[in-house]
Amino acid sequence: VVAAGENLTIIAAHYSVSPQTLTALNGITNPNLVRVGQRLKVPVPAPTTVEALLVLYSHQFKVDPSLMKALAWQESGWQQSVVSPVGAVGVMQVMPQTTSFTSNTLLQHPVNAATVANNVETGVAFFAYLLKRAGGNEQLAIAGYYQGLTSVKTRGMYNDTKRYVANIEALKQRFGSARPT
Repeated sequence: VVAAGENLTIIAAHYSVSPQTLTALNGITNPNLVRVGQRLKVPVPAPTTVEALLVLYSHQFKVDPSLMKALAWQESGWQQSVVSPVGAVGVMQVMPQTTSFTSNTLLQHPVNAATVANNVETGVAFFAYLLKRAGGNEQLAIAGYYQGLTSVKTRGMYNDTKRYVANIEALKQRFGSARPT
């Protein structure tokens, strides 16, 4: 989705494709004329690793990739096969209700949280939604991912939520200073 201040050159550079590829793929006749809010198709090679998926969807939903790597590591150790005792699934440990909400409301396309790409997309999209609802406050959004944002806002962070947030922040620092693989 084209944001304010973006043009085809900026978008193409972000996705490592040419502006000509974007114009052809989207049937754009005037490459100097794209609208804010316009939805563009972008040819992105399918990522093959969890880390690549985390980076891809972090960029797509405009959240810090180091934070999403940290969140996924805390949740599952980047393992798609992990299922929690309460039914959270996969890399991002998304609950069935979260998958349904994210699929229907945020993504507006069907997702299957049992597949790694859909799981990561769902988790990152949902976190971006929480971050927006938290007014950009990362700690509040992280706590909301774990405890539920309404609960955090009405009851405050539980002690285990505070530990969870601290763990994510420490992991974010480690992933932020790590060299990409």
